[in-house]
Amino acid sequence: MRKTGYKIGGLILIIISIFLLLGGLYLPSAMFSVWLLWGLDIAGLILLAAGIVMYKVLNG
Repeated sequence: MRKTGYKIGGLILIIISIFLLLGGLYLPSAMFSVWLLWGLDIAGLILLAAGIVMYKVLNG
C-alpha cells in the first residue's frame, strides 16, 4: 500500500473511532445495556490506536 492509502485508511479508522467513543460515552444506559456501551468504548479506543498507527507509523 502506498503512503496515501495508509493515510486515508488511518483517517477513516480515526473518524469511525470518534463516533464509537461518542456513542459509548453519551448514549443513555437506560436505553442500552452497560456492556454494550463498554464495548463501544473499547472498540473506539482500539480503532483510534490502529488509525494513529496507520496514519503516523506506517506512513513513515
